[in-house]
Amino acid sequence: MKMSVNKDIVTVQAVAETSLYSENSKLRQTEAVEYFKTLLKRNNLITSKCSSSISHEAMLMGEELYSYVVDMLAEKNMIHDEELIHANEVCEVFFESVEVDSLSDEYEPEKKRQTFR
Repeated sequence: MKMSVNKDIVTVQAVAETSLYSENSKLRQTEAVEYFKTLLKRNNLITSKCSSSISHEAMLMGEELYSYVVDMLAEKNMIHDEELIHANEVCEVFFESVEVDSLSDEYEPEKKRQTFR
């Protein structure tokens, strides 16, 4: 008896609007999966060998992992290197102009002034 995969799994169409299907994204995602497997092996959570048939429980676990990963990828905003701000670079968007009062070092909040008088 061949087991079918859960029909409720997120499909390709659900995330088709994103750039997940570009060749660069596919390569990055493939590398991430390989690294994930390496981490699982390194921490003795999986073995290097696989059985000849996949159990129903294993399929359910795989479907759940798949759903988590697709949801994460759909929500994740892939940041490209050219969009990042260099540490020494100033981004004007995050700053607003503020007038500096010469007495700003002596500023005391109104509530604090009332407490001491």
